[in-house]
Amino acid sequence: MNRAFRIAASTLGVALAVSLGAARAADGPSVTAQTTAGTVAGTGGDVRSFKGIPFAAAPVGPLRWKAPQPAVPWSGVRDATAFGPECAQPAPPGTPTSEDCLTLNVWTPAGAGAHLPVMVWIYGGGYAVGATNYPVYDGTSLARHGVVIVTVNYRLNVFGFLAHPALTAESPERTSGNYGILDQVAALQWVQANAAAFGGDPRNVTIFGESAGAGSVSALMTMPRARNLFVRAIMGSAPVFRPEIGLPAAERAGVTLAAGATLANLRAMSTADLIKRIPALDPDTRTDLPIVLGPIADNVVLPDERATYAAGNEAIVPIIVGNNVNEGSFFARGVPVKTLAMYDAALQKRFGIAAMQARLFYPASDDPGALAAESTIVGDMDINTGVRKMAIAMAKREQPVYRYLFTRARAGKLPGHTDELPYVFGTPTVNGLGLPGPAFDATDKQLSETMETMWTQFAKTGNPNPPGTNAWPAYTVAGDTFIIFGDTLSTGNGFRTAQLDFLDQTVGR
Repeated sequence: MNRAFRIAASTLGVALAVSLGAARAADGPSVTAQTTAGTVAGTGGDVRSFKGIPFAAAPVGPLRWKAPQPAVPWSGVRDATAFGPECAQPAPPGTPTSEDCLTLNVWTPAGAGAHLPVMVWIYGGGYAVGATNYPVYDGTSLARHGVVIVTVNYRLNVFGFLAHPALTAESPERTSGNYGILDQVAALQWVQANAAAFGGDPRNVTIFGESAGAGSVSALMTMPRARNLFVRAIMGSAPVFRPEIGLPAAERAGVTLAAGATLANLRAMSTADLIKRIPALDPDTRTDLPIVLGPIADNVVLPDERATYAAGNEAIVPIIVGNNVNEGSFFARGVPVKTLAMYDAALQKRFGIAAMQARLFYPASDDPGALAAESTIVGDMDINTGVRKMAIAMAKREQPVYRYLFTRARAGKLPGHTDELPYVFGTPTVNGLGLPGPAFDATDKQLSETMETMWTQFAKTGNPNPPGTNAWPAYTVAGDTFIIFGDTLSTGNGFRTAQLDFLDQTVGR
């Protein structure tokens, strides 16, 4: 996992989890739907919701660190009015987490008929934390735009991405790790088999995600086993086109994490004891540990991302991709730069002989400016370069590409990582982490309605512009054009071009 994302997961995991997983009170009459594993009873109203539906067997006991298996059928009617538990992760006491977490949730508009577009959401959290029960991911408002919304839990951290030689040896495919990504594939297969039961069209599925969720979307686009499970993709703040770890290195990291324990010992450990083995970074030195808990380019489950896109072997589908104007501010608390002298040392370590040139692109004249400049570098390296590369790669495939820049300053604060999510989902009382946020004013409400409309219109047609409008022009490599979601809608081009070009030339991202 990238250092900045491990920092974010380690420092913000508690804040993310504070949103808890408490089920919302059921409103409206009970409604039922028939899935391939059994009947579920959800909540009625203008939007029907079904929560906590198993899409795979519980990955516990002998199934810990195994590819997801089919859900166990049930008899009778299964209650689907409450979210399932969050997948096991570091969390405050009282937070409902479990390894038995492979559930999904469905929102579908009542009375809208059949064959609706389906949008499948994959949450972020650095592959370390996250869950579908965060209030920011409520699918009610998006579903009112005539789509079926599905949000998916997937295994995280040591449970979702542990590689180890013993796990590789027992695998029929001779690989290990990537269980969380395989969970996402299993959920998409569930959608193919069950979307029609909720009014959805399995032939019209859009996958969308933010941060690690957007990284997951990109991973799914490279995977042959995910091919034909979706026809469009949306990536917000996408940490893509970065150097990836291969299976040998991931196995070595797994051996370090195991600390001498055998596979049988590891499978016998409690959830809590395994969580204790997830490495935390020192809050002052931010020392990197030789542990990787994220997607692995094993060339079995997951091919190398850069090589796949370079060869044109990814899923060729229309995409939306974009970022927020102040991405790096989210990671500022994890940046080990407190003074101008520390900033100069960090530039030297990162850029070597190009450090003085980096100073021109990322200037700083005092200690606060040094932290701001370092945060900007982190945002450019971890998010903004990848967003541009994704837009360029897919535009070269002659697919519709729509790029965006989110600039709306909610309550006067420039938007950082995750801050666009309440606008995308129409959840105006929370921030991007699902915690209480400043109330939307009239401009926020209008912007949210516009973004919801455009996201769902893209899911319907592959073009985010409502019929008869063209506010969002398609991206071209030559024009580098994007829509700006700010106080008003506008267009721009060349976002931080000089800085991103410099990073491409010096560090390859």
